[in-house]
Amino acid sequence: MVSPLGIARAKGKQASCFALPPIRARAQRRGVVVPMETKHISKFEDLNPQIAINVLYFERDSKDFTVEYKSPHLGRKHQVNLLLLDEPNTSKRHYVRITNMSRLVAHKTKHTRATHVCVSCLHPFTSKAALDNHAPYCSRYDPQQIQYPTEGDATLQFHSRDKQHKIPFLLETFIPPTQDERECNTKIVNNHQVSGFCVYRVTEYTQYQTPPSYTVARIP
Repeated sequence: MVSPLGIARAKGKQASCFALPPIRARAQRRGVVVPMETKHISKFEDLNPQIAINVLYFERDSKDFTVEYKSPHLGRKHQVNLLLLDEPNTSKRHYVRITNMSRLVAHKTKHTRATHVCVSCLHPFTSKAALDNHAPYCSRYDPQQIQYPTEGDATLQFHSRDKQHKIPFLLETFIPPTQDERECNTKIVNNHQVSGFCVYRVTEYTQYQTPPSYTVARIP
């Protein structure tokens, strides 16, 4: 049974969460307890060298998806993406298979067509080439997701003033350059030269205070 969100569940009331294709076909489960916890998925992958499993989890507080388990076996033949759901008012949890990752994270992009999703950061890319360039770098680190501020809360403010430490001296420096053009290999390039510098020392100790600026001319 497939939903518009791109997920599928096993048929039957007692159906195993790991009875979904391609997991069902010739899958070995020796010593693996079913229903399976995410911490035991790596053991299941060791028994089945052609299967790699990634598990997402729906956070009710943030109303978004996070990566519960990311398989280290990116090159395996069968890449299976599962969504872990909590059963309301109970401690039971269920896996459902994600049949279309692009639909599941469609809210993360304004792109109106199918996207290619990174299973580590859940970022949707508009082309497979962009995902292929991104994936080797992203897979080096633990799963992480980017959260953007909302339109009404997009201003960054500093409130922990009690954690600030007072410093006795502060040097403010400005180095103004001059620009001239010169020819280099038949091309005109801009050359920037330092014309001087200004330093302003800020301190509460009057004996170390300086005038507002001190400038040194450029030496040819």
